[in-house]
Amino acid sequence: MSQLVSLTGSQMQTVALHWHVYLLTRSPLALGALGLTRVLPIVLFSLWGGVAADRHDRRRMMFATQATMLAGAVALAALTLTGHESLALLYGANALLAALFEPPCASCARVLRHPLDDAVCAVFRKVAPTPEWLPRREGRAAKRPLGA
Repeated sequence: MSQLVSLTGSQMQTVALHWHVYLLTRSPLALGALGLTRVLPIVLFSLWGGVAADRHDRRRMMFATQATMLAGAVALAALTLTGHESLALLYGANALLAALFEPPCASCARVLRHPLDDAVCAVFRKVAPTPEWLPRREGRAAKRPLGA
């Protein structure tokens, strides 16, 4: 449930940021650049985010990344409400939030699973069995990340 709320908030922030940039510039090119400032940091820092998620306590990391993403959203809102927003600040905030917090947060979300996930997966294995050419994962040890 908490991940649903977080993802919904992140998507709302993304749409609002795109809308804000379009209202400031009326330029489709500026919107494309905003998307680029979001994607490039994710591509560049995803591996480091995964390493950080593996080396640190996942729950604490998830709480820390979510709290920092909240602080970033509050900072963006404060910039907008005070009238101090600029295209460069919006691009920078977008890139910083994407670079520092989405990759570890996404890595943590995939590892922190609910116990019912195993039961749901078992039901789907009965409906659509794993093909013979695909290697099977057995037991809890196979689900741990490398180096844990």
